[in-house]
Amino acid sequence: DIRRVEEGLDIAYRAMKNVNPPFEMATSGWVLGPPRNRGRFDEILPKDVAVSCITRDVGFSTVTTTFSSIQNRGKWAIPWLEDDNVMITPQSWVGRLRKDAADAYAYGCSGLLGLHWRTRILGPNISALMKAGWDQSGWNGNLDITVANTEPIRKDVQRDGLPYAYPNHTILNTSEQEIYKTMCYGMAGYYVEVPNGFYTVTLQFCEAKIYRNGGRVFDVKIEGKQVLDDFDIFQTAGKDRALDYSYSGIEVDDGELQIDFFNVLHFATIAGIVVRGKTAEGEDFERKINCGGSAYADYECDLPASGAVVRECPRREMETSDFYLDWASSLFGAENGEEIAGIFAGIDGGGFVGGIGLQGAILPRHPQFHAGPGGLRPINEPWEEVKKRFEFVEKLQTIRPRINDKGNLARFDYWLNSYNYMREISRLCCLRGELDALLDQASDAADSIAFTRNTILPKRLELARAWEKMMTFQLSRVTNTAEMGEIANLELHSRTNLKFLILRDSTIAGLLGEGLPPEIHATTDYLGKPRIIVPTRRTHLEQGENLELKVIILANEPATGHIFRRDLGDKTYQKRPLIHLGRGVYTVSLTDVHNDFEYYLEAETQAGEKLLFPPTAQDMNQTVIVTN
Repeated sequence: DIRRVEEGLDIAYRAMKNVNPPFEMATSGWVLGPPRNRGRFDEILPKDVAVSCITRDVGFSTVTTTFSSIQNRGKWAIPWLEDDNVMITPQSWVGRLRKDAADAYAYGCSGLLGLHWRTRILGPNISALMKAGWDQSGWNGNLDITVANTEPIRKDVQRDGLPYAYPNHTILNTSEQEIYKTMCYGMAGYYVEVPNGFYTVTLQFCEAKIYRNGGRVFDVKIEGKQVLDDFDIFQTAGKDRALDYSYSGIEVDDGELQIDFFNVLHFATIAGIVVRGKTAEGEDFERKINCGGSAYADYECDLPASGAVVRECPRREMETSDFYLDWASSLFGAENGEEIAGIFAGIDGGGFVGGIGLQGAILPRHPQFHAGPGGLRPINEPWEEVKKRFEFVEKLQTIRPRINDKGNLARFDYWLNSYNYMREISRLCCLRGELDALLDQASDAADSIAFTRNTILPKRLELARAWEKMMTFQLSRVTNTAEMGEIANLELHSRTNLKFLILRDSTIAGLLGEGLPPEIHATTDYLGKPRIIVPTRRTHLEQGENLELKVIILANEPATGHIFRRDLGDKTYQKRPLIHLGRGVYTVSLTDVHNDFEYYLEAETQAGEKLLFPPTAQDMNQTVIVTN
């Protein structure tokens, strides 16, 4: 397979040279090169081909140190600006991205890109990486240090992939649960040093994450021979159950047992490897590896040999107070900048929670990959404990009355509502965890009907109201199509596909012996203050191009609206009505555009409430420049 890749690269390079395009060739992917030699492409490609790769594990891995061993060619590091598993909540990663940028500089990288899906909520992350690509002198004290290739290699066991742990899971079908609670995930292969001889190789699997057939499918080869084809752990054994496969008569003649994994759907995973048999000299030999975990009983620890059960991925912090002071002062006013900057610097960073862990995570990351990105799942921690991690939201709330400028206040409310929304997601997930726990107790209650009516049903109603509060904060902060995508994720994935609210309703109705009240359902009405949303804000047009504007008036009753436009320097506005398309969506087209201009929108609800866009309308409008 590697040979085919190399042949393909050669064909692509020659084809490019034949057409003489105005660009050069580059490589990019999850890794710089094949697992056993990450620098292989540097050895075979002409020096005018740049190489690049993204950081692995959606950004929780570090920038690969293999960059440092590649010389005299372009090389681009590509950190993640956000983890797409959690892309329905804020992610403050300025310190981490600065560290990635500093590492890229130390490894001699000539370019820096950022991988992301959303925009505004990643403003600090984008800004930090952009500035770090130009100048690191204000915060990086190691600019004169060039780092050599220090990728840790343990020659007797080599593997790709990352370790994961599920310490709280109960694993069935085994007396050695600890082996199956840790695993390596996303690897291309294991290469284990053993004496030449004949062996029985046992591969130990456990599915601790996927909960459906077809969620993870992969192939496995041992010493080049395929032993598992379209292998689905869950379909074979179910979730949290040990599953072993043994293969006898495996010959090793080069001192290395090679086990290769090939992803079909999602990433391959393995919990343990056992090699036992006789060497070529007839001696008994046994070797056991606890994949992704620490040494246990007669099993060796996997890489890194640190003894850690929860993977140790450093938070990669660097100083952020200078960045946030500039950012907060610019967005919310210098008079409040220092206090706000301290809060944001204090929450910068973060990681996974639960069984898969990043040491020292700051913010909870409760929406995770649950049958898809951003899936809500129950939390089994009490809300009284979880909410302590959101005390900073209360601090932000106390600052709000001191922000007077309309533009500063609108920007501040965006961030305040964003973190209130994140806080309510955690509360919602805690409530669902409480509901599930109560339902588990129902069968033991002396009077299950009374227990359901007086304890379980009120908790289910509280869950519905919590969803409404969470969505109100979300809708109060939406400003663009990426954030509208967050709403689609919540409604289509968590609410509809995962049935987050209604999953236990049939059980509750069965315990009651009657139907559930209509207020059990969360409303789809908007419960917040009316507002105007312009999802796409054009700031530039070409001469003669029309401005086609989509406008959303978020309110529970019909509204009327107008656009007011004037060329820059003029004193008189031209007024034009917004055309209602349906369900709060309006449009307007500005034609015969030849000069730079400014505009604002004004709408009025049936209740007489006036709405403006931008919030600073007339004092400071939306500006559009026109170029030829």
